Amino acid sequence: MNRFVSTLCIALLPMLAGCVSAPPVDRVQVTVLCNNRVCTPIDANNATRSIQSIKKLIYDGLSREFSACETSGPNNPCTSNDLGMFVLGGPIPGRGALKSASFLSVTDGPVANSLNLRIALRETFIGTPLVCSHADGTLTLSGAGKVVLEFAPHYCNWALVGNVFTSFSMVIDRIDLNDRLVTGYYSLATTGTGNGAGSGYAALRIPDGRLDFGTLQELDTLIKSNATNRLTTAESPAPATAPQPEGSKVALIIGNAGYKISPLQNTRNDAKSMAASLKALGFKQTVLIDANHDLMESGLRAFMEQARSSAIALVYYAGHGVEINGRNYLVGTDVDMSSPQQVLAHSIDATEMLSALGIATQGAKILILDACRDNPFPERFRRQAHGLAQIEAPVETFIAFSTSPGKVAEDGSGSNSPYTKALIARLDRENSALEAIFRDVRKSVVNETNGRQTPWENTSLTAEIKLSTP
Repeated sequence: MNRFVSTLCIALLPMLAGCVSAPPVDRVQVTVLCNNRVCTPIDANNATRSIQSIKKLIYDGLSREFSACETSGPNNPCTSNDLGMFVLGGPIPGRGALKSASFLSVTDGPVANSLNLRIALRETFIGTPLVCSHADGTLTLSGAGKVVLEFAPHYCNWALVGNVFTSFSMVIDRIDLNDRLVTGYYSLATTGTGNGAGSGYAALRIPDGRLDFGTLQELDTLIKSNATNRLTTAESPAPATAPQPEGSKVALIIGNAGYKISPLQNTRNDAKSMAASLKALGFKQTVLIDANHDLMESGLRAFMEQARSSAIALVYYAGHGVEINGRNYLVGTDVDMSSPQQVLAHSIDATEMLSALGIATQGAKILILDACRDNPFPERFRRQAHGLAQIEAPVETFIAFSTSPGKVAEDGSGSNSPYTKALIARLDRENSALEAIFRDVRKSVVNETNGRQTPWENTSLTAEIKLSTP
């Protein structure tokens, strides 16, 4: 850590907001990308290919935790096990640190040669953890061939310090795709009731979450043997359900609780509460409670027919959801969780469901998953230990998770889960935009769970959506 920067910021405490400095871009002439031990400066000729290689590096490590450390150079060992800064806040000045992080999502950015990122940062103050929200950021390639990683200030809380906002930025001088190592000059700062800053040279090693070839072959055999679980619009005739009038709002609501193994407490109530709220907003709805696989599949087929010409098609699912090699499955109540074959045979692939819904309607699609509670698959099939994986939002789609990728949601001790309770309390707000509703839900759930659960969304909507609109 650059101690001069920290000391200067403390001395100028009233002006500390200005100490949230950008990374020292002038310290790097050009970012070098290494692959198969061949290192090449990034320039205009290889810019697009380089950014996509970086995107794949991050994507393959989604939801996997990685450490951050200070070092004196790209090939040198770590000199500390974190990235530090001195923080003056509350009654106790002390050392703040970024201990580790995990990327939650990566998508192409709005401008050429850029990426949008979401990350979970694990931070401490005087050795004790802070409760922090996720951070949104960008990775951009300048015309000079420099790659800069920046995360906007995000909220953190620690009992004696109170509320602070932490920012992180890094100008990258070297990316090694084989060693999965990213190095460069970083700047870490915090403002609010706790103020501080630090900078130095950092090394980030992005983990590889890909499955080995043997496991992939075994998984492929399992999925092919259970191909009847796949949802497409052409496998069988749709039930005789008339499409709704053009511009209508339709919803499919599923609440599964009665599993033989690991039953859930609140998902029936969650589904019924959502049904009541959406009915009040004018949604034509189908409600399935404790649905087995066949009932879920037939209900989905009927819903696809209803969704034709609809303005909004919404699917809400509360129940067990499992992740297998980066894909998410919604589990019917008749599943035998003792074997992965049975789980695959009695589950709906969420990605295939969204694809089919995209064929059925050109209107807005909304998928709300209050799942992420357990994963009965053997660990070798998982890209992450818990929770669900990121889902890319197809065109005109809004996807909401009750918690972030790779994390587990709480069922709750009351009649509803913390997520659904917060959602139904905000759905009836007249003329509220969809994104604003879910932003308020996220704040509520983070507060109620003391930071243990942070809802997450992914959207490709091109226009503002209001659920209360007639």
